[in-house]
Amino acid sequence: MLGSAYFYFCNQQLNGFRYVNMDYGICQALGFMAGLTTVIIMYDIACQWFVNFHKRVKTTPTLHVPKDMSLTPAVGKFHLGAHIDSCFALFSLNFIQGAGQLDGEIIETLWSLLDRSASSTRVMSAAARQETIDKIMNDVNWRKTVGMGEITLHCHCSHLYANFYF
Repeated sequence: MLGSAYFYFCNQQLNGFRYVNMDYGICQALGFMAGLTTVIIMYDIACQWFVNFHKRVKTTPTLHVPKDMSLTPAVGKFHLGAHIDSCFALFSLNFIQGAGQLDGEIIETLWSLLDRSASSTRVMSAAARQETIDKIMNDVNWRKTVGMGEITLHCHCSHLYANFYF
């Protein structure tokens, strides 16, 4: 089976542990994906983060990756252009088997939706702003969930049409 994990965390220096938030988030998510043999992890700086990931997991008792799970790091297409040339061949989604036609930029696609609310949230208190943004993102997730059936039906009908008439 093939799975994908999308995680975007800030890289903050926390007492010298540069990737502690990312490592923890990934390991927690991978724990819920037991049974998958291959997971593609798309992260804006995967080329730096993944270098010592397994070493950090082995030396930290609270982190672990499920047994027999292969992790493949990737950098989203928008961010890959800002990296050095050698990153392209190693971390481009174009060359990762099973990645399909992903761009790896899920968070960035939501910015346009949040931009529309900027004039309203600008004058809000921090709590009200957070609540408003949460509601907007919940609405986006709800629309995606509801729309999945329509997309699946469209793909299925297109496949049947192509196989039946041609």
